[in-house]
Amino acid sequence: IVGSAFVADGDTLTINGTRIRLIDIDAPELEQMCMDGQERDWPCGRQASAQLRSRVHGHDLRCQPKSIDKYGRTLATCALPDGTDINAWMVQQGLAVTSGFANMYGAQQDEARSAKRGLWAGSFIPPREWRHQHPRTDNNNRKD
Repeated sequence: IVGSAFVADGDTLTINGTRIRLIDIDAPELEQMCMDGQERDWPCGRQASAQLRSRVHGHDLRCQPKSIDKYGRTLATCALPDGTDINAWMVQQGLAVTSGFANMYGAQQDEARSAKRGLWAGSFIPPREWRHQHPRTDNNNRKD
């Protein structure tokens, strides 16, 4: 799947009408707040989305579908024209955590944690746990 991406949140985007969930990463929900290094609230979900939007803006992404999730989204890894793996980049920036059994981005997460980058600068509730604490009635955008 190749094309310009519309970013829905920190780990979901749409290219040419195909809704894509970035595989093996989990970004904070748009409404989710985290604590920064000075124990102040910061809108980590909105920030993750904004950073992803900024990173992919003006570029055609190339996404490799792996499977389809229970919500009908294509699970994929996506890359910029220069080869940058966007999934890995989000985790490396501390804007998402690795998820799933594959733990494909464990090294990037360890690097972000060591550098206290993004989410790792303060404290946060893992996105999956946050979703369970804040259930929605609209399941079309659920990630768990």
